[in-house]
Amino acid sequence: LMKEGKWVHIFPEGRIVGGDPEWGQRKRLKWGVSRLILESTQPPLLIPLMHWGMDQVKPLHKGIQLFQSVQIAIGDPIK
Repeated sequence: LMKEGKWVHIFPEGRIVGGDPEWGQRKRLKWGVSRLILESTQPPLLIPLMHWGMDQVKPLHKGIQLFQSVQIAIGDPIK
């Protein structure tokens, strides 16, 4: 899909990560994400985003919890 210039949505952590509201440091990309970028025929447009609060919407070992707060931060595109 990336070779055709189409949208690809990737979750680079590949696992459930305990949230830290003060998480501001950059995390390393998983090798698979780096490989997708490096093997693209044209440079992809990367749009970073982070979300907080999904662990409250769907806690481990519980059902979905309605009316929880979720925050989303969308960064500037990376070319």
